[in-house]
Amino acid sequence: MEFTVSIPATSANIGPGFDVWGIAFGLRNRFTAVFSEQIPQIQRICNLEFIPGELVLQTTAKNDAINLENNDNNLICKSYFSLFEKAGFPPEKVFVKVHVEIPLERGLGSSSTAILAGMIIANEIMRKKHSFVYTMDDIFQFASTYEGHPDNIGPALYGGWINSMKINGKYVRMQIPLKAPVKIMGIIPHRPLLTSKAREVVPASLSMEDVTFHTSRTGALGYLLSRPEWNASEAELFRVAMDDVIHQNQRADYIPGMKETFRYWKDNGAYGAYLSGAGTTLLGFWPMDMDEKKLDLSRKMKEMGVDATGFFPRIDGEGAILEI
Repeated sequence: MEFTVSIPATSANIGPGFDVWGIAFGLRNRFTAVFSEQIPQIQRICNLEFIPGELVLQTTAKNDAINLENNDNNLICKSYFSLFEKAGFPPEKVFVKVHVEIPLERGLGSSSTAILAGMIIANEIMRKKHSFVYTMDDIFQFASTYEGHPDNIGPALYGGWINSMKINGKYVRMQIPLKAPVKIMGIIPHRPLLTSKAREVVPASLSMEDVTFHTSRTGALGYLLSRPEWNASEAELFRVAMDDVIHQNQRADYIPGMKETFRYWKDNGAYGAYLSGAGTTLLGFWPMDMDEKKLDLSRKMKEMGVDATGFFPRIDGEGAILEI
């Protein structure tokens, strides 16, 4: 039996939506799974082969290794084993060929694709072998719990722009309609940043002033995203509503040129800019008629000695796809 799972890149921590908002992009990792009984020479239960895509190779600095390991500590294998254990079945041998199109450690949800792929592959094998299957909402709960927050898992699984929250121990997600007259453009620096390292500088508590800062902007941004047209004052309000005090300034030291890049973009017409996930990808919301060819989005980053590649994603509305 052979089947393929494809899962989109995601971007989280959008403006004031720290750890709750995420959006899916058209860039996808693909995972093709084959039962290992068809490949006798394979001894281990979970076996992986990685094929880095063009964007992964392009955004990896010359002296950096692409950290793709074929062992049981890989997130694909760990999440694969976790679902079998939860269901009470012994894990089946599997060989997975991974076409890696999403750059690693760049704040584009590569770890979420790995977690979801492992679970979806396990789920499909259990369906075939044991006539047992978990629902998509089950997978959403398990994967969000595994990762610790649902902001990337939600859009990676369901597509679109997702708002997630936890109620009485259960993760809940809602689709946010994106009708605003904007498009997303940005850059992927050739510089990784581990999420665990970036998390260290996020404050453990917030002042009442900072809480009010974020709640007011979250409400304003949600309203503006639902409007298909803006007047001049609403466009200016969007710039303000994209502000954040929880993580962007705190992580700026890890990303040389980030602040300068955001100022440069806003001076050249961007409605707002943000650090995607834990970084290092930088993204901006731009007018629909903005010509990306007329502006070097990576100019300020390169002035700081960091190479970067332009990134012009389309929003993905499908989420995870299982091809049998």
